[in-house]
Amino acid sequence: MVKFIHTADVHLGREFDQFDERGEERREDIRLTFRRIACLAVEKGIDLFLISGDLFNSPNPSKKDLEFVFETFRMLRDNNVVIFIIPGNHDYYIPNGIWDREFNSLGGNLHIFTSPRFETIDLEHFKVSVVGCAYNRNQSNFRLLENPELKFSQQNSILLFHGSYEYPNQEYQDQPFSLEELKRLPFNYIALGHYHRHMGIFSEEKKACFYPGAPEGLNLDERNAGKRCVILGEISDRGEVNITIEEVQRKIIEILNIDCTRFQEKGALEMKIRGHAGDNKILKLNLTGKPTMDILETIDELQERFSGYFYMLKINKNRLDTPMDIPVDPRFIIGRFCRKLEDQIDRTENEEEKQLLKVALNLGINAIREAEKR
Repeated sequence: MVKFIHTADVHLGREFDQFDERGEERREDIRLTFRRIACLAVEKGIDLFLISGDLFNSPNPSKKDLEFVFETFRMLRDNNVVIFIIPGNHDYYIPNGIWDREFNSLGGNLHIFTSPRFETIDLEHFKVSVVGCAYNRNQSNFRLLENPELKFSQQNSILLFHGSYEYPNQEYQDQPFSLEELKRLPFNYIALGHYHRHMGIFSEEKKACFYPGAPEGLNLDERNAGKRCVILGEISDRGEVNITIEEVQRKIIEILNIDCTRFQEKGALEMKIRGHAGDNKILKLNLTGKPTMDILETIDELQERFSGYFYMLKINKNRLDTPMDIPVDPRFIIGRFCRKLEDQIDRTENEEEKQLLKVALNLGINAIREAEKR
């Protein structure tokens, strides 16, 4: 039996523009999560450590990230864990680049597939062959899995591949493949990389195929939201595959969409948000609908009011509509302002400009109301 752990899309060194001043903290989160995965491999007695592309966010990572990975790999080597890596579309192979020069001293415990053609490492002790190829950025739309040339000698086998699983009626360019092409392959386990969301393509008695997803959320979007994990697997001498999922992330990204039309009282909206709080939570709050004037005023206070409830709170107010109880009395400044902006919104056909005007209207209402309180 051989035991493996499968990760991908770690993206060490990523720039976190959406995370403002906490970008460096998120880069450290990625390092610590990758170290946690390596320690998990040792703890679980793993034989093979599989990385299906994009360990780094760039083909030229920082010295800090290179030293960190080298120390992590050395720890794995010292615990008899064999490491397999394929370069992905972010950390693609460059002749005499990092994949050629940085890790040579780790010896036979590290195997890096640098060719765009399939290569095989036969591990007789484990009765398994490991096959992989580097992402080919010069032929990224080529269907490598359609008719692959494969040679391996062991009775069980694993494939590492970085590419795009195709959904119906959509086109893909990053080494695309279909379900039918995957099913024809002779491997017990197919270790995929490229998609940031965890995805099990299939799991059968003697055949399984998974994307582990990025081990830390990388963007404030649905693909990176939720729990992040790695794949723990076993292949018996008879080829039976057993898969378990292990949660590993340090921070959880959540996308919360709230229609403010539903809320008439400030407390109700705040209670809804508070129910999603957590010290390790990164919450992106998308506000839509037609708020009341009071709710609109509350929305401007949310960032400060909830600063201690989350690791990070990002509020998107750009899709809010005009308030349902908008003032229209022209005897007052706020009424004249609202009427003028609403007329512009009604006349504008460009959707982007319309949204900007709605944002300006809501900002103006709050500014006038705040001035009136003084």
